[in-house]
Amino acid sequence: MTTVSTLVGLGSIILGVIVSLHSIRRLARDRKLSIFLEFSKILYDKEFIQEINEIQTWTWNHVGEFFVKYGPELNPEAFAKWIRVGSYFD
Repeated sequence: MTTVSTLVGLGSIILGVIVSLHSIRRLARDRKLSIFLEFSKILYDKEFIQEINEIQTWTWNHVGEFFVKYGPELNPEAFAKWIRVGSYFD
């Protein structure tokens, strides 16, 4: 009788470990999918696409000129767009 209860207990532990591992793998997969969908949602946002298009029209010859035209002190709105778009593609 003791052997049977020991085997049942051991089987329960093994089954619990298997179920836990499966659950952890499923959660990791679902989290990756969730992150991907969140990034996709940002990429297809109309405002974000407009910001990308605007940044593509910016011109400068050197870093100093960039900061004169689009730097945080003189043009904080443009610099915020630069940071937002750059952070997405980082």
